[in-house]
Amino acid sequence: MQTTVDDRRDSRWLGHALQWLLVLAFVTGGSSQISGWDDTTVQLLSLPILAWGLWAISGQRANAFRNGAIAVAALIAIVPLLQLMPLPEGVWRWPDARQQLADDIAAAGGVPEFRWSLDPSATRAALLFLLPPLAAFAATLATGRTVHRRLLLTIMLLGLFSLLLGFAQLGVPRESLLNPFPRWAAQLNGVFANQNHQGISLVLTIIVALTGMLTSAARAGEGLRQAWTPWLYGFVALFALCALPLTNSRASVLIAVFAVAAVPLALGFFDPASVRRDWRAKAGLAGSLGLIALGVWGTLGWMRVDAVDELRSVFRATTVDIGAAHSPLGAGIGAFVPAFEQAAPPILLRPYYINHAHNEFVQWWLEGGLVAMVVLAAALLALSWAAARALRVRKPDRAQAVVAVTGLAALLGHSWVDYPMRTVSLATVAAVLAGILVVRAGHRHRDVGAHMMRGRERGDG
Repeated sequence: MQTTVDDRRDSRWLGHALQWLLVLAFVTGGSSQISGWDDTTVQLLSLPILAWGLWAISGQRANAFRNGAIAVAALIAIVPLLQLMPLPEGVWRWPDARQQLADDIAAAGGVPEFRWSLDPSATRAALLFLLPPLAAFAATLATGRTVHRRLLLTIMLLGLFSLLLGFAQLGVPRESLLNPFPRWAAQLNGVFANQNHQGISLVLTIIVALTGMLTSAARAGEGLRQAWTPWLYGFVALFALCALPLTNSRASVLIAVFAVAAVPLALGFFDPASVRRDWRAKAGLAGSLGLIALGVWGTLGWMRVDAVDELRSVFRATTVDIGAAHSPLGAGIGAFVPAFEQAAPPILLRPYYINHAHNEFVQWWLEGGLVAMVVLAAALLALSWAAARALRVRKPDRAQAVVAVTGLAALLGHSWVDYPMRTVSLATVAAVLAGILVVRAGHRHRDVGAHMMRGRERGDG
């Protein structure tokens, strides 16, 4: 009998370390701006877990798909690392924005620092920011299904914990220990500085709980011992769904609508055979399609409101223009605030500073330039390929892949209108989901082959 990854003691211990890293990163990393000793502690703890995960991977059977995913993750880390390098003056002056900056510095009697990044300290901080997600990704790749099941349950429980903490914050003073950001009055924020990030965290909780409810309910007829399991998952999903509007995150509510419709579809509950023979499958399919239509209608309406009454679309368009002025080098990862303030039109200069573009993709363009966009395209292509492979496994083994795909889609969709990946909390969760997705995609053929072999042993093949 072949030993699996989860049967090895070192994998189990790595799984426990990864679980603790996920908890610490989530609880302490809810801000995209504030960094303190707790963030430094998590970054230091991630170093041995990163080394441990890579060492464990090196001792496993070669997997080209997994190795390709590791290469893409390494490219993401290389972008800020490259930007810390010095450049020849002629190359440094390529972008129009840098030429203007050099003229301003010369007029003040100074000499610019000819580094790729215009803000090396911010870029160094961005490189350190990547350590927990990279460690989580590597350790997830090195572990197997049992550990991944615990990680998904942990993600659900962390989202629930943040929600309960948010409810507790509503009844305490601003300076209370329950409020991790006392400079602002707590508004159901939980561990996050931004209510929108609390909202997308609840969407992830809903996805995990809904998947658990549907799969455990389907297994009830196969002798599942805990008959209460589907009810418990269902309660968590309903509780998080009812609380979601209280975060005032309209994008998260719309994403949740799509997610609730997508999970049963991706799990295969409404395949053609089931729809033909079971009226409940017909009703479920109609309900899912209705939710998708509702989500599209709500998204179109929100886009009209955003274009007229809000500034996020203006932020995005302005960021694209400023990024073009800094192309092809980019301003430097982490250098958004000074680059935006220097070049933004006066109408956008507010009493408070604009901390992000409210669109991860255009901010990546401004900060990273052409190199970052190539890496971003490679990462999105790798995730899309992994999703297509992982969702082709047989239905009983599809649950973890469905959670990973829908969870990453929710985070990337929210990244179009906000900046969830700029928090260590959600960036680490995304890394875990990406690792699970890559493992499931890499094991697709093995799962199908094992299923066929079991069928032959039973005489079904």
